[in-house]
Amino acid sequence: MNIKVQVVSQNYKTFYFIIEGNNGATYILNTRNPNSVLQSLKFYKAYTIKQKVLKNALKIYLNALALLSKASALYILKTKSEIEQYLNGLIGQSINFELDENCSILVSPTRDKIIVHHHGHYFHKFAFGTSYKNVQNEARIYELLDIPLQNFEVSKFYDYVDNENSFCSFKLSSQRKSVQVDRDFILALVEMFNVTKQEKYLFSTYLESLKKRYIKSNIEENIIKVVFEKLESTHQNTLISLGLVHRDFKHWNVNNEYGLLIYDFEEAITDGLPLEDLLNYYIDPIVKYVSSAEIIEKIFLPENVKEYKRYLENLDIILSFQVFIYCYLIEKIVFYKEAENFDIRSKYIELLKQLNKRGLI
Repeated sequence: MNIKVQVVSQNYKTFYFIIEGNNGATYILNTRNPNSVLQSLKFYKAYTIKQKVLKNALKIYLNALALLSKASALYILKTKSEIEQYLNGLIGQSINFELDENCSILVSPTRDKIIVHHHGHYFHKFAFGTSYKNVQNEARIYELLDIPLQNFEVSKFYDYVDNENSFCSFKLSSQRKSVQVDRDFILALVEMFNVTKQEKYLFSTYLESLKKRYIKSNIEENIIKVVFEKLESTHQNTLISLGLVHRDFKHWNVNNEYGLLIYDFEEAITDGLPLEDLLNYYIDPIVKYVSSAEIIEKIFLPENVKEYKRYLENLDIILSFQVFIYCYLIEKIVFYKEAENFDIRSKYIELLKQLNKRGLI
């Protein structure tokens, strides 16, 4: 994580420390006391050994700053009023972010989404500009999920505000409902899918919809045309269902400390492809960094294949999981074209080419 410290300050009650991460996000950490530092660092997810070492070093450094700030003014820290000015300057309008002495803040790399963590109580999410529609969609999904759930949970959603295309915001409680740790991953995804599961209809209907979206995206890839031809000639009359799919289901959008909590539903759709979330969990976090051969090996690990089959059996879908893998890859190619992430799109195209050589359809 690259660190750029922003300088200012005075006064000494609650101070904030600004870090700009190498992913483009900005972390505004609370140095009030060791617990505030610990709570603030929950925004920064560490998975590799290097990231964990950096996170621990940062925690020690911030605790030292917190102690020093009680003795003298430290000009590398900011006050609450300075943070409010900083945030309003980013978005070009005056908004009450309801900051208090026990909160920390995350600013998205796109600078149009701000999440305030009120430690131990709730997260307050604000969205503007290009993130507005996505967070508006997320609010709709949380409303759909406001039902009894058996195999996973979502945070309590409340205080939704939609300020007429200017910004929207809502709160998510950080209080956990469940303390059960042995949740079944597959049953959780099946239950989520079933929230909006549609009546079964021909696979060819879905395929035609995917093909239209592919054509509309103006992608010209011969391999995709080849795969479409194979799918159209072999699985036209098979029945499938579509349902609620997260679409960004990855380890950083899941908390399984006290039961399975799923969050960040900005990309979610109610007519998504079966198996998409499970495949995405395994593939999308590594597709940029790992060779196509290694990813294909991971996809077809016996334990993973067993999970695909169990997932489809629970949805009473007889179409082979290999077909859904091909469809998933085309979905991601279209998705990343629309997101203008051409680097990752090219990775998925290469993966599709390599998979096609195996002749699974």
